[in-house]
Amino acid sequence: MTNFGACDLGDARRTQRAVQVAVRMADHPGGSSPQQMPDWAELKACYRFFNSAAVTFQALAPPHWEQTCAAARGRVLIRNDTTTISYKTRREVKGFTRGGKGMPYGFQLHNALMVDADNGAVLGLPVTNLDEALAVAAIYEQRWLIEELHKAMKTGCQLEDRQYESAHRLEGVAGMTSVLAVRLLALKQLARLAPQTPAADVVPREWLRMLETLRQRRLPTVRDFIRHLAALGGFLMCKGDGEPGWITLWRGTQKLTTALQTQAALKRKCGA
Repeated sequence: MTNFGACDLGDARRTQRAVQVAVRMADHPGGSSPQQMPDWAELKACYRFFNSAAVTFQALAPPHWEQTCAAARGRVLIRNDTTTISYKTRREVKGFTRGGKGMPYGFQLHNALMVDADNGAVLGLPVTNLDEALAVAAIYEQRWLIEELHKAMKTGCQLEDRQYESAHRLEGVAGMTSVLAVRLLALKQLARLAPQTPAADVVPREWLRMLETLRQRRLPTVRDFIRHLAALGGFLMCKGDGEPGWITLWRGTQKLTTALQTQAALKRKCGA
């Protein structure tokens, strides 16, 4: 989350606050702001942060875009699509309009996701052999990733459940949430594509230790971590179940972060 430290928000203190808020949100991605912030002082600072005119989607996202572009190697694909962010159960949100009579308040968000491409044929060129055909098929199979990103935002990070009352504040929350959702998606994809990656290399240490305690077993790989995190949320881990989805991962994350917050509160109370 330190890439938010490169945001130009008009004040160094505000940029520092961006990093602090992002870290809290990353620690509890599916929680509300009161659940994410450890105390009233930080919650008030979070509200002031998103209320600032300088904190916009356009101000928060560029460092992440630049970091992503800098990490690109060889041929990459840009998967993009538009999704509707709807606040179905909300009263009027200042700055938003309804999509029509009886429609919820909300906005449309267009996301682009950079992914590695197969080193085969270029899209749009003739396919002349089996290898090129398989390469093109592999590229098209990655189209669903943008939908996974939207699920990460809506289900994993609960973007549509935010209770901020103005479009400006929700825009800033969406900007930060977009980056957090990419982080969650990358972890989920790593568990699928490189399941033997050591969990300690990619998962926050506190998360891994707590989940191992809750599950009463070691979780050496990233796939182990993801599956047992989802198991906290109801994933049965049966052989025919495939990989966990966002709902069980979100529920598991809620339980894990509650355990981490309880542990932190006990440490503060005991002066540890």
